[in-house]
Amino acid sequence: MKTVRRFFAFLFLACATSTLAGPPTFEAQPSPTPSDENSRDLFSYETTYTFGSDFEESKLGHGDSIYNDFTYDHRFLIKGNWYIRAGVEYERYDFGGSDNGLPDHLQALYGHLAL
Repeated sequence: MKTVRRFFAFLFLACATSTLAGPPTFEAQPSPTPSDENSRDLFSYETTYTFGSDFEESKLGHGDSIYNDFTYDHRFLIKGNWYIRAGVEYERYDFGGSDNGLPDHLQALYGHLAL
C-alpha cells in the first residue's frame, strides 16, 4: 500500500511542478545558412558472387563467378543547378572452377562525361 501512495505522491508532484513552472521561454535561433544539398563526389561499388553453377550446355561443365563494378564520378559546378560530371568505371568478371576453354576473366574500363 505504501508503494501505491508513493506513486500517486510522485505523480502529483510531477504534475504540480510542470504546472507551476510558468510559460516556456523561447530563444531566437539563427536560421541555418543554405548549403549545397547535392554531393559532389559520387561513388559506387557492387560485387556479386555466384557459387558453382552449370552452363547452358553441359559439355562446358560448371563453375563459379565473381563480378565487381567500381564507379567514381565528380561533379563540377557550372552555375546555379548546372553541373558537369566526369568519372571512371571499372568492371571485372572472374570465372573459375572449370577448364572448358572459356576466358578466366573479362574486364572493361569506361570514362563518364555528362552535363
